Amino acid sequence: MAVDQQFISDVKALVEARCKPGARSKAEARALLISEGIIGSDGRLTPEYGGPSPVFHAKPATDAAPTPEEN
Repeated sequence: MAVDQQFISDVKALVEARCKPGARSKAEARALLISEGIIGSDGRLTPEYGGPSPVFHAKPATDAAPTPEEN
């Protein structure tokens, strides 16, 4: 997803609308972005906003089917 100027303007407007005039610390800004779903708790963009898709970790395949004794 390409991030264009309109998207950046929209995000800035959202942040400015939600921030109180005296509440502009880095921690509060980060908490706002997390609560809005823009970034995850790891600080990376969520997939909805162009971040990486969640990785699916499949269970490792077993080499052979269980024998009747193992059932």
